[in-house]
Amino acid sequence: MEFKTLSWKELNDLALSLAERIEASGKSYDLIVAAARGGLTLSHILSDTLSLPITTCTIKSYTTVGVHTLPVVTYPVSETIQGKHVLFVDDLSDSGNTFLKGIEHLFSKKPASIGTAALFKKPWASFTPDFYIDTTEAWVIFPYDIRETIEALIKKLTAEGRTFEEIHSLLHSLGMEEAYLEQYLRKIG
Repeated sequence: MEFKTLSWKELNDLALSLAERIEASGKSYDLIVAAARGGLTLSHILSDTLSLPITTCTIKSYTTVGVHTLPVVTYPVSETIQGKHVLFVDDLSDSGNTFLKGIEHLFSKKPASIGTAALFKKPWASFTPDFYIDTTEAWVIFPYDIRETIEALIKKLTAEGRTFEEIHSLLHSLGMEEAYLEQYLRKIG
């Protein structure tokens, strides 16, 4: 599996580029609906840049690195979005199922329109967001998912019989900061 590790600066730069694409489209939105958890940080940056309010809905679709489940809306949108132009945001479209489930949920709330945005799209995704920055086959490691990713990879690699040194070396090669590695590797060392 290929990995792409983003720093906070890279995340911010990509988010600002995404905001520019949304603004350049000429489309107007009343609010952002962030797909929690993945879309929260990106939505915050877009909210600030585009001057839009945010609401959320939580859609769960991963159990661990690379393992998908059918998405489920676990916490629905609680705000009234009826008649509003909504921008639905997640960090990436992997299978596309989270976007499809989110759009289904949002349409049940009768918005005037729904636009979609993400930083990345996978080539095999069944859904392509209206706005995105790049297509990648890599597992993207976002700076807000470091602990979760490290713990999932440690569990996977330990089950494969990898040594502590091999795990540390692999995680370091992915561009993860040493402070995070030390913090989480102490738990298994």
